[in-house]
Amino acid sequence: ASIRTVRDMASSLRLEVDSRRRRVDEDLLRMRSEVSSLDEKINSKTVDILRESSENHSTLSRRLDECQEHCNSLEAMIVQHRQTSQEMQGQIEVH
Repeated sequence: ASIRTVRDMASSLRLEVDSRRRRVDEDLLRMRSEVSSLDEKINSKTVDILRESSENHSTLSRRLDECQEHCNSLEAMIVQHRQTSQEMQGQIEVH
């Protein structure tokens, strides 16, 4: 009778261990799936951030170029006005 009790207990423990092993395997599979999903989300967001960053960089570069062109045109205008002013000043001093 005691052998049968020990055998029943061992069988019960094996069943419990198998049940827990299945539960752990299911949990590990679920966690792997979640990690894989998170990896995909991270990769997608990284691509989005890099694309947006590149677009912002291009926009800022274009705006800086436009500002530089405007500055150059203003400097050219200042030089032209300075020359005209000097010519006028020279004409006034001659007369």
